[in-house]
Amino acid sequence: MSTISLDSRLHAILEDRKGKGTFRSLKKHVTRENSDEPDSTAKIDFSSNDYLSLTRSQQLKRRFLQLVQDTPTPVFGSTGSRLLDGTTPQLAALEGRLCSFFSYGSTSSLLSSTIAPSEESALLFNSGFDANVSFFSTVPQKTDYIIYDELVHASVWDGMRANERRGVPVKRRRAFRHGDVADLKRILEDIVAAENAEQCHASASTSTLTSTSTAQRPGMIFIAIESLYSMDGDLAPLPHMIQALNELQSLHPTSINPARVCVVVDEAHTTGIYGAQGKGFVYDMVHRENARGSSGSRTAEWVQVRLMTFGKGMGSQGAMSVVNVLAIESAFDVIESDEGEKLRQALLTLAETLNKSVSSLLSTLPPDAKRLISALPSPISPYGRNSRDPTPIYPLLTPHPHALALHLQNRGFLVRPVVQPTVPRGQERIRICLHSGNAEKDVRSMVRCIEEWVKGVIGNTVQAKL
Repeated sequence: MSTISLDSRLHAILEDRKGKGTFRSLKKHVTRENSDEPDSTAKIDFSSNDYLSLTRSQQLKRRFLQLVQDTPTPVFGSTGSRLLDGTTPQLAALEGRLCSFFSYGSTSSLLSSTIAPSEESALLFNSGFDANVSFFSTVPQKTDYIIYDELVHASVWDGMRANERRGVPVKRRRAFRHGDVADLKRILEDIVAAENAEQCHASASTSTLTSTSTAQRPGMIFIAIESLYSMDGDLAPLPHMIQALNELQSLHPTSINPARVCVVVDEAHTTGIYGAQGKGFVYDMVHRENARGSSGSRTAEWVQVRLMTFGKGMGSQGAMSVVNVLAIESAFDVIESDEGEKLRQALLTLAETLNKSVSSLLSTLPPDAKRLISALPSPISPYGRNSRDPTPIYPLLTPHPHALALHLQNRGFLVRPVVQPTVPRGQERIRICLHSGNAEKDVRSMVRCIEEWVKGVIGNTVQAKL
């Protein structure tokens, strides 16, 4: 009996991926933020998630080194799990700071407790991925529902799959169309109708005394969304979702209410960027709601769990060793400062420039160019805008993402292609990620390079036909 070695098997799998166009490899690039930096061989970074350019901040570097120097506790390694030796004074202090910083009222919490929902608390995980997997694999129970945006992060999917073995079955997990508030509302109405039908059936088949004593308490309903979606670059229509929940509560107060429905918002790509001092997208929505004169924020009631991460806009990561805790502390010192505000404003200004530049390009290209590049439809704006919201992520759809990305890289702009399975087949794209340290002139230059590529492809196609 012949056997296939592990090496041969892996080689065959990789060759199969190459044939399907899904093979990925590690690539090393030297980057700079803008064309004013001296190393002309380095590519301008329009790819990474360092949105606020904090990894290059000299203030952050100085603050971090000072904290490391002044900390008496050994800084390298966690020395053990949180339950044993890993909960250092620095870690406990950081969790207290997180709770205070991201708090938006006494009606909900960063990581709420079902025992004491008015108590605010924060819990630090190794990564945002670990936090999502941990939450969705353990908190929802057998009688609960999980309703999620179809484009929610893979970590939520992994958490739901892990939960399935002992918790929420597949039939009680429902996806709604991306950003579609009407579809979300329809699913909630389906759940209410099904529960009412079950209750009527139970009442009809048993005595009142028996049905009352044996009736199963309805489970919770968890709604999983992201504040900013990393591949589409659009913001969740959270105000419209909250309005839909309010309307459903008025119709079905015992079935749809904040005590039962828990909205979970993954703020991985908005931490440090949106809201006062970078406190996040949900925080910004709550305070805008309060500014309109609402008597108590309904958003704060419905959104009971927020996931904030530190490896993107915060320029750090969410690990447990003291050195990483100090890095996060240093990052908060920067984003709460005047420099942090300047970085946020610079980033959103660049986003507006990119939005306008791409919109202008798409409106002036010939009709046959539409098959080469296009933008995603503008979603519902949580800020009530008629145009695309300024975000640090801009996807540009193209059936030739590798060719376009390579063209931009050859022109000195580091932009990555995104293909299936990260996005659905037919939704291939390049993804442009902005940073506070990028320059407006480089954004415009990059868009001109995109135009150059499109016209070059069209010209080559016409030449080939001749």
